Amino acid sequence: PEVEKAVTAALEYLKHQQNPDGSWGVTDRVWMTALALLAYDGRCESFESTHYGNTMIKGAIFLVEVGKKSRDGMIAERSSSRNAPVEHCMATKALGQMYLAAQRGSKSLPGMREAFESGVRFIINSPATGPEGIPNIAFHLAWKAEALHVAKLTGLKFDGIEECIARLKNSLNAIQSADGGFEPPPPK
Repeated sequence: PEVEKAVTAALEYLKHQQNPDGSWGVTDRVWMTALALLAYDGRCESFESTHYGNTMIKGAIFLVEVGKKSRDGMIAERSSSRNAPVEHCMATKALGQMYLAAQRGSKSLPGMREAFESGVRFIINSPATGPEGIPNIAFHLAWKAEALHVAKLTGLKFDGIEECIARLKNSLNAIQSADGGFEPPPPK
């Protein structure tokens, strides 16, 4: 009961911190919105939830709209940002989770599937480790793996996903240290 009470308090806090446009945060709004949506999903909330459904819908709409505005297919407010590749993977994972939940229910969001599919295709077509200069390559690869995992769970067909997963595994193996941790590659 204490854990459930704490989770409810956290979700209530998030609900009251949501921006009018559906996002969370002041900076890194895509990143923060993805994490907030994943928190609701972790509690098995959905668009149909009485208390949190509208909150989640507004958050998902924000991510869909950011994706629609993108010229290069990246779900990030500033695709030139060093954190944009991670932000994109987090947003894609969140939209995928929302899509999975919508498959089980009756409420769907126009444009969500397309934004998710576009996000997955962007990941499949991106370099295995991402662009040069990503601050934390292991963090990026982990979110990329999460997004590809949810893509497989949806049952949607994505050309090249198996090859992308193989490249991702190779990239992770390349940065795994002897003690099992993950470190950035040594400087060239």
